[in-house]
Amino acid sequence: MADDNINDKQKKGQEPDDSNKPSDPKEPVRSKKPAPRKAVPPKPGSSQAGVVRPAAGKKPVNRPLPAGAAAMTINGDKDEEEERRRRLILALWLFMFTILIVIFVFVFYNLFSPYRGKDVTQKKCLSCHAKEMARQLGSQYLHEPFAKESCTNCHIEPDTPDKACDPTKKIYAVVANKLDKVCLKCHTQAKGEMGKVATHKPFKNAQCTDCHDPHGSQFERLLVSPPTELCVSCHYGKGFTQAHQHQPAQARNCVDCHEPHASDTKNDLVLPVGQLCYSCHFKVAQQNLRPFKHQPFLTGDCTSCHQPHSTAEPRLMAKEYNTLCISCHPAIGSDFNRLSHHPLGREPMKNCGVCHLYHAADNKKLLPHQNTVNCYQANCHPGLQAYFDTSEHNSTVMGMLAKKDLEVTCSACHSPHGADFGKLLTVDRYVVCLVCHAKETGDPAHQVFAHAFGPPFADSWHGGYIWCGSCHNFHGSPNPAMRLALGDDLCLKCHNADTLTSTFR
Repeated sequence: MADDNINDKQKKGQEPDDSNKPSDPKEPVRSKKPAPRKAVPPKPGSSQAGVVRPAAGKKPVNRPLPAGAAAMTINGDKDEEEERRRRLILALWLFMFTILIVIFVFVFYNLFSPYRGKDVTQKKCLSCHAKEMARQLGSQYLHEPFAKESCTNCHIEPDTPDKACDPTKKIYAVVANKLDKVCLKCHTQAKGEMGKVATHKPFKNAQCTDCHDPHGSQFERLLVSPPTELCVSCHYGKGFTQAHQHQPAQARNCVDCHEPHASDTKNDLVLPVGQLCYSCHFKVAQQNLRPFKHQPFLTGDCTSCHQPHSTAEPRLMAKEYNTLCISCHPAIGSDFNRLSHHPLGREPMKNCGVCHLYHAADNKKLLPHQNTVNCYQANCHPGLQAYFDTSEHNSTVMGMLAKKDLEVTCSACHSPHGADFGKLLTVDRYVVCLVCHAKETGDPAHQVFAHAFGPPFADSWHGGYIWCGSCHNFHGSPNPAMRLALGDDLCLKCHNADTLTSTFR
């Protein structure tokens, strides 16, 4: 019976129960122990290799593993440890990379981001205008509020209850959107210019941005275009492009003469006209030391005669030379329409400047020379000087006119511009000499000589009627009394010798 139980247990794979086996008196008696639970081979590499899980309430029993299984267990532990170390290193690298990314973003934000240090309002502006601002921030000259990105210094805060930001309009931080109030808030020096005599239209109308960029510019003073192009974008036309151009106007250096905002002088000039012109034309300014001055020059009214920008005439004359002079001296202009007149407009008297200086002179009438020297110029009457300066007439006329405090010039007998009598004589030639050559009573009709005179007595030598010039050279002569010939030779110019011989026998 006992053997059958043993066999059954062996068949079932259980250990035979020795408790029922008869004891052998020769063998020592051993205490009975429960049969250990059969160990389940662990998976390769498992940390439980070689450990037999006991039944509930029993201690685990460690049994030695075969040599091959022990090797597998050791190798598995090494692989698992290597895998853990590899994962730890990767995690550390990922962590460090993440930290670097965070640091980079932080640094970039604080150094380059347009939003750095900005309040909520500025961030709102930059959310739409960052690209535009980035472009203008590269300008050579920056408006200070723009450089600091302080938008609300000039613009209202967007999204306020009553004023929303409208990208299509320029919104300014003032009542009624007055740009002058915005600019003058900082540019206080411009306030004093508002009440000046002459004000540039954009400045007067608070159109500052017509000339200045409120953010940034490549040109000084934040101008919207180069200074040489800005002014002519509004001020252009024939007055700036004619043949003869004033140097500042030609170079487009307008601010050499004009204030860009306002001035106490007409036309926004930086100085009164005369002082302004003298600041460049030093030689002309020195002529103020001369005693006789042209009236416009005396009052500093240079633009009465000269165009400040350009003209078709030389010397920037406002009109054709002679036309300009006659426009102020109409009476003299009418002299050139008389019967006898100087050839004004033709050589040798092409214009008034042949005889007159146009700014100032040391002589009356703005004449460049004293006495008769003006008429003796090479292109006019050079041959007369040798006769007149050494003649009795010169010394006599000089003495007579000096007593009357009159100027000794050719104009004692001749009109310098034009006359109704031949040879530019101031009066008829039959009377002109009698103005001086009469009795002390001053009666021109009382002649001091008895020779037949005037119509109907013909001058058979010169033609016409007999007059003083029939016998005398009133400019000068080497003969006494300035006669044209000596003795009888003079009379015989008209009187036939045969007739005179028969008459005086």
